[in-house]
Amino acid sequence: MILTAFAQYPKKLAWNNAHIGNGVYFTIKAEIGEPSTGMQYVTYQFTNHSSSDLWLYWTTTLVLSNGSKIDNRHEWKFKGGQTVGMGWAHTESDVIDTKQKGGKITNVLINSIRAEIDRNENTKKQQKAEENLKRKEEEKEKQVKTEAAQREKEEKEKQATEKKKNEEQAKIKVEEERLAAAELKREQDSINNEIRKQRVESVKKADDAENVAMAASAGAVVGIAALIEDHWTNKPSFAKFYLGLGLEHIPLIVNNDNNKVSTIDVSSHPIAQGSLKWGILNNKGISLHLSGSGSYGMNALTPGTNGLHWSYGGTATLLLGASANARFKLFGEAQELIRGGEYNYDSDAANASIGLSSDYSIIRNASYSYQVDRFGGGIQLNWINEAERKESYLRLGAFIEKFNDSNRHFEISYEDGLLLSAQILFSSYLLLDVNYSLSKDYYKGGAIEYPNNFTNDSKQYFSIRLFKTGWIF
Repeated sequence: MILTAFAQYPKKLAWNNAHIGNGVYFTIKAEIGEPSTGMQYVTYQFTNHSSSDLWLYWTTTLVLSNGSKIDNRHEWKFKGGQTVGMGWAHTESDVIDTKQKGGKITNVLINSIRAEIDRNENTKKQQKAEENLKRKEEEKEKQVKTEAAQREKEEKEKQATEKKKNEEQAKIKVEEERLAAAELKREQDSINNEIRKQRVESVKKADDAENVAMAASAGAVVGIAALIEDHWTNKPSFAKFYLGLGLEHIPLIVNNDNNKVSTIDVSSHPIAQGSLKWGILNNKGISLHLSGSGSYGMNALTPGTNGLHWSYGGTATLLLGASANARFKLFGEAQELIRGGEYNYDSDAANASIGLSSDYSIIRNASYSYQVDRFGGGIQLNWINEAERKESYLRLGAFIEKFNDSNRHFEISYEDGLLLSAQILFSSYLLLDVNYSLSKDYYKGGAIEYPNNFTNDSKQYFSIRLFKTGWIF
């Protein structure tokens, strides 16, 4: 059955006061849209003239220009008096793809319309009656609870009075204990501060002593170096000695006894060094140099840090050239070095040196002793002035280092790395010696006191020394 229909031209429908049944009236408006971007819509507008909430159900048939038909079912909930526009984006509008369907909408048939009152509307009166009854029961229950609450309140007030009395007595006791603990803490802090003060003063004295000792050593080296002379010789053998100062950068394992922690630190300290060299077959293209050296250093000029570092060892160097005075030579070298020392760092003493007071108690200590074996070689470029008996050279080398530590109880990772070395002799007067480890994870000397709380870290080795050369024979 068709209730109403309208065509594309005119393309609008206005159906005022359509009687749906049961005293329900709707105003229905509809419109067939022009095709756009391949789509065509039929839009609707419904107005509910009833005061009740309704579900509206309707069916439509779209008649296309190619003679085909499309049936659609619709439903929507309307509030009393509500107007709902169902445009092109609404779920209950009619829409077709004109290209897919092969035609345009020419007619719209509204076949059926049915309305149902929302079931919730039928139960509102019953719900209201139930709510009134429930409210009266709640008021009665509230009255009973109020009387019980009053009795409970009186009992609680009695208990609260007793509790307050007990709490006041407990507060007095707690305050007495707090004051006693505070006094004990003040006494302990005073003792700790005195201990820390004495420790900081002790470290400062050690720092001052190291500064004086290192300055005296440097002064002695410079004073002696000013008195010695050196020259080039073509004798079969010779002996020379070297006095110098430098800076060394050594990775170490340090232990913090307060926090029970072992970690990695670096000692950067000035050093003084002396060496003896004996040259054999000096007037030949192939010559041999044997030398022994010893050095010591202190953590001078570094507030809060003190320690003593030493090393000694021997070196054999084989020089190969076309002649004794050849400009270009190759060399091979082997060295055995014993390195050891002690290192101490106190954070409070370091802060006190710059006017800051602290109580961090970060104290790191290290004690180490190990052997280094170096094997390598390189090139040497010589410049000899026979008239002035002066010699200059540039020596560049690369060495493999092996380490032996008989005091190590716990192994940690490190690299047998490559050490680069450069020596420059200036006119038989000054010798500059630089060593730099290419290994990012250089060997760390020292004992790991807390292996279960140890943090490893990668560090590099570096040293630079400047020597004055002296002639013996």
